[in-house]
Amino acid sequence: MEAVWNKVLSELEIEVSKATFLTLFKGTSLSSIEENVVTVATPSPMVSSLIEKRYYGLIQKILKK
Repeated sequence: MEAVWNKVLSELEIEVSKATFLTLFKGTSLSSIEENVVTVATPSPMVSSLIEKRYYGLIQKILKK
């Protein structure tokens, strides 16, 4: 599971600005994968909300690769 999230993070680091990556994604981890649902652990509800609103599609695209 950690390898999957590390792959996502590597792609995100290329796709988003350094400031965005450090602010939103650096403290995240993959909490679970069940059926077709991926749950990401974040340091705060605000970070969770921002990732979901702004980067859901990008993360989904990376996971489908």
